Amino acid sequence: MSQIKDLFSAAWEFLLRSRSRLIVSHENPDGDAVASVLAMSHLTRNLSGQTQIFLPEAPAEYHYLPGFNLMGREIPEKFDCVVGLDYGAWSRTGLSPDVPENKIITVDHHPKGRQRGALNIINAEASSTCELLYEWVIALNLPLDRDLAFLILTGIMTDTGNLQYASTTSRTLEIVEQLVLAGAPLPKVTRRLNNTNTTAMLKAWAKLLNEVEVDVVLNVVYLLLPFERQQALGFTSEQYSGFASFLVTIPGHRAAAFLREEEWGVVQGSLRSDGPNALNVAKVAEKMSGGGHPRASGFTFHGSPAEAWAKLKLAFQEILGDTI
Repeated sequence: MSQIKDLFSAAWEFLLRSRSRLIVSHENPDGDAVASVLAMSHLTRNLSGQTQIFLPEAPAEYHYLPGFNLMGREIPEKFDCVVGLDYGAWSRTGLSPDVPENKIITVDHHPKGRQRGALNIINAEASSTCELLYEWVIALNLPLDRDLAFLILTGIMTDTGNLQYASTTSRTLEIVEQLVLAGAPLPKVTRRLNNTNTTAMLKAWAKLLNEVEVDVVLNVVYLLLPFERQQALGFTSEQYSGFASFLVTIPGHRAAAFLREEEWGVVQGSLRSDGPNALNVAKVAEKMSGGGHPRASGFTFHGSPAEAWAKLKLAFQEILGDTI
């Protein structure tokens, strides 16, 4: 604990010295990404200088979070410090690889790999990046008000599936208790996260169910959604959010893959796994130049969904080896 506390202290000193701070996360952000950038913005709001958030694809379903309106969609021209949260691989931040290493602080619970920074606060055993931010607050005795507790709780509850995933630890439960005591509205957070499946979203999913396929050799359930098919259905990308997690609820499979062509020639791949035979999909995603968690990962592929699936099958085969 003393080593990570030293990192927290060094990172805070870095922020105090900075005059223009940029807070970023990853493309296609989830609740932990959104909540962590807002939590960091909240923590630094009273520091001298300027703090900006770059998160161009902030999902509208998180509009109720404190500070949501502060998120910018353009990268500012100048900044002397970047705080990268929950991003896994630098390429997912949308920032140039030319950003100097000595300008970057990373806070992440993805496995250590392709993050960057002069200071890297990485703990893959944490349930979420927001859990790490809570540890930062406590280690340095920073103020924990209701809004900050609300944000941190949202990130934790998102990445633990409302405390149902294996990532939930006894420490996670202790933290949730303290956040509730600090004023975080647990019923509101769980209700919001449970109500993300809107009528429009469910209608979109229903039209796709007949197109779901199973690779019986790999024992993987998957769906390929070409751009023209998505256009014909007339649904927005937000209405497909969570479909990969829905696919993995189909019993008896090692993993689920949802390959959606977001725009012509750009495929967003979402991988999920669950159950006793669950595969570590983070290892599969890494072979597609992506990343994530053992049970939930993703990648971006330039080409068609069919081409992405052909390459993804090879990645699955490589990971499964003699088990297929």
